[in-house]
Amino acid sequence: QKALVRESSQSKASSPKSSVKSMAESSSKNILGKREEPEEDDPEDEQARLVKRIKKSDLHAHLKCSLCKGFYRDAHTINECLDTFCKSCIIKHFCEDPNREKCPKCKTHLGGRP
Repeated sequence: QKALVRESSQSKASSPKSSVKSMAESSSKNILGKREEPEEDDPEDEQARLVKRIKKSDLHAHLKCSLCKGFYRDAHTINECLDTFCKSCIIKHFCEDPNREKCPKCKTHLGGRP
């Protein structure tokens, strides 16, 4: 009977549940066998976790002038509608026709000549 009791206790110790439990317990101990206390979250680590990495090519559509279709050169933003253009493009747009008083992209009235 004693042999049977020992075998059953050994089979319990080597069961999958107990081995997972012992692995979990051992993973929370350091090399010296002491338990490690959870470290406080570092704000920089939290920010790094929240940052999403994107491809540069995904930004291209947001960095192009709608007048010349090229990347912004000395970007200027219209305050009334927040549309952005190259400085030379927006100056040229308004100098070509002295009666233009609207944004070339969204047609928002700018309240006079810029």
